Amino acid sequence: MTNRTGRALLLAAVLGLVFVSHLGPVIDFDVWFHLRMGEEIARTGSIPHYESFLGEHSPPHWTLNDEWGFRLLCWWVFQWGGQGGLAVMLSAMICAIWFSIYVACRRGGLASLPSLIWMLAVDQVVATRYILRPQLMTCVFVAVMMAILLSAERSQLPSDPAAAPR
Repeated sequence: MTNRTGRALLLAAVLGLVFVSHLGPVIDFDVWFHLRMGEEIARTGSIPHYESFLGEHSPPHWTLNDEWGFRLLCWWVFQWGGQGGLAVMLSAMICAIWFSIYVACRRGGLASLPSLIWMLAVDQVVATRYILRPQLMTCVFVAVMMAILLSAERSQLPSDPAAAPR
């Protein structure tokens, strides 16, 4: 087994551990609101701009619905796999964040094992904040963007530092 294969297997094992450790019931109260809004978007084919679930005696409350994509995605996943599907979605999003951070660490020059140890340590510190909400999707996109930008920056660096322009 080559060194590269060993690192890939270790990364897969760690990501598998992260995935399994975050599987469980989705216990956030807001998820039901997101599901109901996603159902409404799927049913009408449009993004609601008024809060329509406050009750019949409440005046319509205009809102900027910037979370519509997440809500529709949650509804589709729920339709496909129920609460178990939502749990898999949550674990997959967490793994996407940590894989992107691992890639960013490696592109930044950190060795594989310290990157994995750092990843697991931080995962345990922030584990209580993993809630199926639109903000987690933002974390996924930020982590992926960070990995892409560091990869692009790394590819533009000269291989010989002495040849770099001064």
